[in-house]
Amino acid sequence: MEQIIFHIDVNSAFLSWTAVKLLKEGNDVDVRTIPAIIGGDREKRHGIVLAKSISAQKYGIKTGEPVADALKKCPDIMIIPPEHEYYREQSRKFISILKEYTSDIEQVSVDECYFDYTGIQNKFSSYMSAAEVIKNRIQNESHHKLIPDPERRNTLRLFHRRLSELKRYGKHLKSLTG
Repeated sequence: MEQIIFHIDVNSAFLSWTAVKLLKEGNDVDVRTIPAIIGGDREKRHGIVLAKSISAQKYGIKTGEPVADALKKCPDIMIIPPEHEYYREQSRKFISILKEYTSDIEQVSVDECYFDYTGIQNKFSSYMSAAEVIKNRIQNESHHKLIPDPERRNTLRLFHRRLSELKRYGKHLKSLTG
């Protein structure tokens, strides 16, 4: 049986999770659709960009750059302070859903993990159908609204890569490979 590993990554997790929260709280605007960033402080012109919307990206704003630089590129950009405890809570929910399928998960960040599909492949007709089922479940349970993005098809990316390909990219999967 060939080992298949999914790479699962919530795109722009901080921005996506914040957008869903703000919409639930009654915000009229989905911050994923306007120039917006997570991170820093507008008044102090301090901090870095932790996440950005697609609209902010069109201004040349990059994750990791100083907020002061982002403000020079787009003076009217919406700056939203990060809520790290909320992001950890969303991460726990995300991983909890995945653990209902398999315990063979290596979490590498708050919004990213490797998921060993090998042990559950008999439950699905193909790895692609499994990826679609899992992706849809995460989106439905997290209430993520998909925003069209020419560079990415969905808010949540699911990729499969064979173990040898992961090793070639230098990913250390000790907990999954024994």
